[in-house]
Parts: sequence; structure tokens; C-alpha cells
Amino acid sequence: NGDKVTIIGESGDWYKIKYQGRTTFVHQNYVSTAKKPASRAAVSTPSGNASGGSSGGGVTPPPAGGSSQSRIVAAAQALVGMTNFPYAPATNGGRLGCAQVVSTALKNAGALSRISLSVLGLMADLKAIGWKLVSAPPFSAGDVITWSTYDRTGDGRKDPDTHVGIIMASGNSVQAMSNSSSRRMPRLNSPFYQPISHVLRKV
Repeated sequence: NGDKVTIIGESGDWYKIKYQGRTTFVHQNYVSTAKKPASRAAVSTPSGNASGGSSGGGVTPPPAGGSSQSRIVAAAQALVGMTNFPYAPATNGGRLGCAQVVSTALKNAGALSRISLSVLGLMADLKAIGWKLVSAPPFSAGDVITWSTYDRTGDGRKDPDTHVGIIMASGNSVQAMSNSSSRRMPRLNSPFYQPISHVLRKV
């Protein structure tokens, strides 16, 4: 659309760019450079198998090298601010899309084999492949965090593991990527914005 971006890296067919103060990934088809004009050809978005329902379509992952943690963070960052995320119908238009968003990032990073629409189902999938519950903070980049955000059982108290996200950096003062049920898009926020239920780590 004519907006200028700063290219700070490249991975396969994807550019890592800085735009309006944030870092994200964009396919080369949508960026014009002095050497290569943008083609604006459609980018393939393969769909994945879903656990607990259809994923409603796929999101093409930004290929990333390095450790599994760095690939998870890169895949999570690529979803931040995506206003057209392909929410599955079972997510109520994205209001209940947190597990789908997080499992999509994990699948795109090669850390998970399928999409899940349930926080508890996602936790079970991760534990089944060796992820462990850990005490945090301090956090580690790529950790999966769950929160107590609403009353699932109707007893008047917020229940654990009702929202899920991905920790974006290591340390104490970090951000987490999770789905915004009100804005209906993945976004960044503090891991302390709601009571923390559990933190799972790939070990």
C-alpha cells in the first residue's frame, strides 16, 4: 500500500521488518525493494489438522533457523496484529480463539503437529511430547503460559487454564503473545495481566 518499512532480516521467502515501532515478518511478494518489485502474488496458506474442531484454514509460517525456542517466538511474533486470522467457527468469531492462535504458532514453528481449539487439550498435547510444568518467573522464551481469566464452571471464581499465550523473551520483564477476545486478533501483553495458572517449557 506504499508504506515504507525497514528490512532487518531475511529468512527464506520472508522479510523480517520493522514497521510502526514493531518487528514482524512479511512475505517478499508484498515488499518492493530496489532490486525486486513486489509481485503481490497470493501466498500459500496450507491448513493443518485440528484437535477439537476445524482450524478454519492455515497461516503460512515464517521459516526461522536457530533453536526451537527462537522458532516459536518468531512464529508467534508473525501472528501479532493479524486482523484476518482464520479463526475456526467453534471459537465464536475469535472470542475463544486463544488455543487456536497459540497452537498455530507452535505448529508453524515445528513444535506441535496439530492445531488445538482447547487450552486443556493443548496442554495435554504439549505434555505428551515432553513439555514440563515449571515454576516461573523467570520465564524462558518460547514458554507456554496459561491464565485464570473467567469462570468456566459457574462457581463464581475464575478457573485456571482458561487462557493461553506464548512468552516472547527470557527473564522477568517480558511480554506474552495471546489472542485478544475483544479485539479478535493476536497481540502482546504482560504475562502478569491476569493470574498465572501454569507455565510449560520444552525441555
